[in-house]
Amino acid sequence: MAAAPSAELLAIEARFRAALAAIDAKDYATAVDLLDGILAAHPDLVRVRLELARALFLTGDDDARSQAQFERVLAGDLPDAVRQNIQTFLRKIRSRRVWTLTGSFGIAPDSNINAGPSSPNVSIGGLPFQLNDAATQKSGVGIVASVGGSYRITLSERWRIQTGASVYQRLYRDKDFDDSIAQWQAGPRYLFDRGEAGLAFVGYYRWYGLERYARALGGRLDGAYLLTDRLRLEAGLQLRHVAYFNLHNDDGLETDLDVTLRYAVTPSLLTYVTVLKGFDDAHEKRLRNDSQALTLGSYADLPYGLSVGLSVRYEETDYHGPFFSGLTAYRRDHNRQGSVLLLSRDLKLLGAVPTFRYTRVENSSSLDFFDYHRNLFEIGLTQDF
Repeated sequence: MAAAPSAELLAIEARFRAALAAIDAKDYATAVDLLDGILAAHPDLVRVRLELARALFLTGDDDARSQAQFERVLAGDLPDAVRQNIQTFLRKIRSRRVWTLTGSFGIAPDSNINAGPSSPNVSIGGLPFQLNDAATQKSGVGIVASVGGSYRITLSERWRIQTGASVYQRLYRDKDFDDSIAQWQAGPRYLFDRGEAGLAFVGYYRWYGLERYARALGGRLDGAYLLTDRLRLEAGLQLRHVAYFNLHNDDGLETDLDVTLRYAVTPSLLTYVTVLKGFDDAHEKRLRNDSQALTLGSYADLPYGLSVGLSVRYEETDYHGPFFSGLTAYRRDHNRQGSVLLLSRDLKLLGAVPTFRYTRVENSSSLDFFDYHRNLFEIGLTQDF
């Protein structure tokens, strides 16, 4: 004789049926709340995640999250007919999506806000130097805030014009270390059945401390494509001419190539790898450099409404000339980063998701002046509108 269902299973079934009834009644907000509640405790339930993706789609105003949930469901064990139906939903999302908007706010304790060495005594080219206090490590607690969005204009079934902008600010009591960046982009995009690609005019304007710091203009070619139901490819090539207001020797063309593969192990476990190659053709030879970086990461939905993300990054940067006049020493940096992200899917404050991130940075250089370590915490809220 089969064992009777547990009280927990009966409660899940009751909430799931209530969610389906809410969808039938076009009460999509209630359905989303019920399905989110089930997944908070049981993130491995594929059918519940599928219905959540469908309810989000039917609301008509949360396509970004709906797309993410549909793509994660594809990692589950599904009949072919269901997979085809999901691809139909994804094509409709890419076709109808008009705007996106996201914002975040938080507090950021930082052990090294200026990325300075911990000791004032450094060796450059074998010669000892003593740094003044302003050049060594400074700690601080900052406020971080960002807002960004995009808007799409439909030209035809496949073609769109996409515009976007974002603003990022990191503010400290010592205003000399405030950092503000405004970015923008605009250009055409082409929609495929399983992805999209576009070319955009891009630029940014940056303030550091209380002064104008740099501006940039250029272009970016990028795209994303679902290679299989589990594997997603993202790639971009960006060229920008950067002009500094007070550091004209740093002026030059920056070129960046990035490739990311995202793999859904299960609907609740994602992994990714990113490879980046960069070139900075600064006016002064000692500032010219090329870099390469590798990032490995994973993201998992856990019970109790928690999600965790882990990532490690290694970057190597080689400079093309002696860094200090009269010395033959060249600069070569090795940068290592590790990051942990925690967020609560179930607990929301005014609709925003609480997040906690810790990042450890260690930079070792052939020139001691550029050696530093950094512990950065961010506690805040993030919301997609």
